[in-house]
Amino acid sequence: MDSLFGILNQKKKASPILRGAMAALTVEEADRVLEELFGADIKRFAKSAYVRDGVLAVKTAGSSGATEIKLNEAEIIAKITQKFGPGCVKKIRCIS
Repeated sequence: MDSLFGILNQKKKASPILRGAMAALTVEEADRVLEELFGADIKRFAKSAYVRDGVLAVKTAGSSGATEIKLNEAEIIAKITQKFGPGCVKKIRCIS
């Protein structure tokens, strides 16, 4: 039996609603991964904003948070890919 994420991922190209749902789930998962890697304090400095065309935008409060996220970009993407499959997030962009 396929997981809900797997089913949504297969159908997302056909429906704008499903694309939006997958993006929201991806943002939620990204926040969970950031908290897992950096601890609960990360919520004060960084929050996932949106996913568009495989790019995860993360709002950061300063350059030190952005630097930490960029240094751990591969690990963050790998953890998201484990849950949602390849191609969901290809890159992380930090915005302030």
